[in-house]
Amino acid sequence: PFFTASSTDSTGTYGFNFDNSNDLVSIPDNAALELASTITVEAWIKPTSLAANDGIVDRWANAGNRTWSMTRGSGTNGVGVMISSNGGNATCNATSTAVMVASQWNHVSFTLDASRLYIGVNGHVQSFVCTSAIYTGGTSTVQIGGNRVGSFFDGMIDEVRISSFPLYSASTTSGTATSTPSRFMGVATSTVALWHFNE
Repeated sequence: PFFTASSTDSTGTYGFNFDNSNDLVSIPDNAALELASTITVEAWIKPTSLAANDGIVDRWANAGNRTWSMTRGSGTNGVGVMISSNGGNATCNATSTAVMVASQWNHVSFTLDASRLYIGVNGHVQSFVCTSAIYTGGTSTVQIGGNRVGSFFDGMIDEVRISSFPLYSASTTSGTATSTPSRFMGVATSTVALWHFNE
């Protein structure tokens, strides 16, 4: 599925502008999104400001339907990721030490592959132990720009992609810089969903 919006920043770069109040993009549940053990979720974001738990992309509904969530980490400008293996509370929870920067475009991602969780910020990828597979029995929508606890994103989000392949990993656990993908993402064989917020 694809979503189109016409907001641009001062450089003319497209993206959807979220107001930190009630803006939200919601994509209905789809069987293709039920990825249990191998998944990559990524986006380009340009935060106007950074606040704890601001939602970026998630499938974290009411208890019984929770799968995964990517937000601004609590108490830090790192990327926070939660994974649920049973549809309830997080069974895997980690936050990157690499941080997002306000007023500039940042690439953020997480990859779950077997027993490792990789969180990336602008090419710095960290590895965490995570033995939880993702719950696949729920009916959560994908939400972009907000989450179910009322924490909404402040700024622009663009190029949200979900893949069934571990696109990013870490050679060390110290946040070593690796590659950053193109600002404008394409469809690969592992692409499950890609939303270009442009016209």
